[in-house]
Amino acid sequence: MAKRNLFERENQVLDHNAQISSDESVDAASLRSEYAKLVVHYEELLDQSKLITKVSDKLQNKLNNLNENLNSKNIELQETIDELTKARVGRQAATITFVIFVVLFMMEELAIGPVIDKFTNNNLWYSVIAKFFLALMLKPVESGVESILMKQVHAAQKKEKEQQELEEKERDKERAALPIGKKMSSV
Repeated sequence: MAKRNLFERENQVLDHNAQISSDESVDAASLRSEYAKLVVHYEELLDQSKLITKVSDKLQNKLNNLNENLNSKNIELQETIDELTKARVGRQAATITFVIFVVLFMMEELAIGPVIDKFTNNNLWYSVIAKFFLALMLKPVESGVESILMKQVHAAQKKEKEQQELEEKERDKERAALPIGKKMSSV
């Protein structure tokens, strides 16, 4: 079945009226009759245009609302992803810090502790102060490790985003090179 022209009727009316307007043998009564038909057809078209515009406006409002909702959900999702990333990085930082402090505690017990005991005549308080100092360093070291890990994550995210933008540009170039009919089917 051949594709029917969407404006076939309107083209027929236009062609018919173009013929009548160029025919000088048409009398005034026939012109009035044809003009009345043209007015009726125009009224139908105007009513259709109003209806189409009204439906289009409603659909555009729905699309706008859906787009706002989608943007809101995207922001919410990104915030959740950021929180999860921060929690994951925090766990990694805590683990790394724990390992560092176990090593430092062992070093204090095996290497630094005997030196402190030797110079302080086995005074227990100096060894306790050294361990207390290590404990006070726990949070700043953890924060530093977390900061370093977050910078790495942000750098990786930035690189990934740049890669996605580059791929999108490549797809846009490929779409621009396609003929119009193929562009519609690739969307």
